[in-house]
Amino acid sequence: MRLRCRVTIIAFCAITILTAPPVWAQTRDQNVDRCTGNNPDLKIAGCTALIQSGQESLLGLYVAYNNRGLAYDAKGLYDQAIADYTKLIALLPGDRGGYTLRGRSYEKKGQRDQAIADYRAALRLPDNAAATGPGPDYSRQALERLGVAP
Repeated sequence: MRLRCRVTIIAFCAITILTAPPVWAQTRDQNVDRCTGNNPDLKIAGCTALIQSGQESLLGLYVAYNNRGLAYDAKGLYDQAIADYTKLIALLPGDRGGYTLRGRSYEKKGQRDQAIADYRAALRLPDNAAATGPGPDYSRQALERLGVAP
């Protein structure tokens, strides 16, 4: 009987310890603050936590991918930025922000043809008040800088 009681107590303690959230876990509000802050490393961590939570709305995911992409871009991690901007395009294909930002990362990475394609895709989208990211002037100027017509 004593052994069974000890085993039960040990099992209960193990389950409690293994399923309890870690002390260092951030709340959603803390992750939002980190995701929207200025420190690229904290921004990446906060946005990643929000994305992985599975609890964000479409707009919340869009903001998290956008901000994490900007942080990756700021750190020169263009492949990761491009992946996040590709997610933006999948989430809201009618918004030019993902195309423009991805084009900018492609350009910084030296992938001229991909940059041109994205800048042109951004210009094909309607100009609307809900659009995010750099405006159509950015894409036009980028194409001029690259020596091609819109």
